[in-house]
Amino acid sequence: FQALLQDNPAELAIAKKFLFEPNDNIQYFTPFYFLVAGDLFKRKENMQKAQQKWQTGLAHAKERENKWYISCFAARLDSELPEPIPIRLKEIDTNWGWILSSAKMQTQLVTLHQRFDDIQFLNTFQIMSSGIISKKELLSESMNLFYSSFITTTLYFISWTNEKWTIKETRGKAKGINSESLALLLPLLKQKHGQRYFKNLPKQVTKENKGLSYFTAFSVFFVSGEHAVNQILFIFDKREQKMRAETMQVLSIAIRQLGLALKRLEQNDIIHNQNKELSRQNVLLEKTATTDQLTGIGNRNLLEASIKIELSRMRRNKRSEEMFLSILFIDLDNFKFFNDTYGHAMGDIILQKTAELLENSTRDNDLIFRYGGDEFVIVLPETPLAEAKALADRIITNLLDTNSFASVLRSSKKSHRSLQKNTQLSCSIGISGSFANDTKNATIKSLLFRSDKALYEAKQEGKSRSFVFKG
Repeated sequence: FQALLQDNPAELAIAKKFLFEPNDNIQYFTPFYFLVAGDLFKRKENMQKAQQKWQTGLAHAKERENKWYISCFAARLDSELPEPIPIRLKEIDTNWGWILSSAKMQTQLVTLHQRFDDIQFLNTFQIMSSGIISKKELLSESMNLFYSSFITTTLYFISWTNEKWTIKETRGKAKGINSESLALLLPLLKQKHGQRYFKNLPKQVTKENKGLSYFTAFSVFFVSGEHAVNQILFIFDKREQKMRAETMQVLSIAIRQLGLALKRLEQNDIIHNQNKELSRQNVLLEKTATTDQLTGIGNRNLLEASIKIELSRMRRNKRSEEMFLSILFIDLDNFKFFNDTYGHAMGDIILQKTAELLENSTRDNDLIFRYGGDEFVIVLPETPLAEAKALADRIITNLLDTNSFASVLRSSKKSHRSLQKNTQLSCSIGISGSFANDTKNATIKSLLFRSDKALYEAKQEGKSRSFVFKG
């Protein structure tokens, strides 16, 4: 080959001697040499020498009955090809019936797997949707499940409200289909259902999205409220991408379940809001029923209920034999004079100011109530009579220090009227109490009755003083 490539006649003459040596290896190599040599001369565009090499090689191949080389040389010399070599195949007894049955079974198995996947998806969706109590969370988790379970480029949840489509949720990102483009395409989808191929898109869409000329969409419509029409939209940016009919059926079932779940949550929200409003109304009603509307403190109904609760609480205490409950029954002295002289509006202000004074004069755990008119009651848990008496005297002093709420009276048109000593605003207080385990005296009726009797005694002694029941 080297002598041939270098076109060296002397070296080539020496090399040719070896081609015809009686050696099996060399003789086997001889047809290959003439085949390649002819190809080299052909590359050099020396077809005459190429033909010579191929003819010589063909002769050697026939001499050795090498059918493959005969075919190669014949093809290059454009001569008749020899008869094709017959290939004998061993006859096989093929059971075509079994093969057909196996193929059918395989198809049925694939279909069964697909059905199993469909059932598993619907079961997962049902469990997920039934355990969520928020509409926003349900929609978000549903979109995640749809997007992860089915092959789609982009997934949209859109709602038709106020005569226009609004994009609520998005998953994925479709090539060339942005929100602005989708807003232009959505009118094409109004009140349609199923899988469709869109072409001849609006010019503005193709202008904003270069290279986009078509897309495939699968959509399912459902109603999730009184007026809300929604759509789950699957977008494929390749024409050949489509959903199988069984998948579309499963998706339709799941999305309709989503609609029912959203309706259920919407109804739950309505019921929750109604219950919340009902609770608020009940609290307001209870407060109205137990609160004095003028002063904001407890009324007579709450007074009796509070005494009952305090007695019960004290009796459950291990020190119930030592625990004492005291009651102050307060009546404003000369209140009628202020009511008649300055008017009922000013009288109401005096009652409000009195309630504030009582709250500022007592402890946090003391309970203050308006009994009615110009009468107030203070319940003193775990307070002996001596301490109750001291508090009563302090309240009387504090009220006198207000000088009949002089600062309030100055705002009245009748503020020029002078107050005499016998018309000064003051209060008289009756005091009673009982040990918690005193079943005879520790009752609502008994405590209030004895406090009222003590108040009467205080009034009889000249007003602006306190009196402890001694009966």
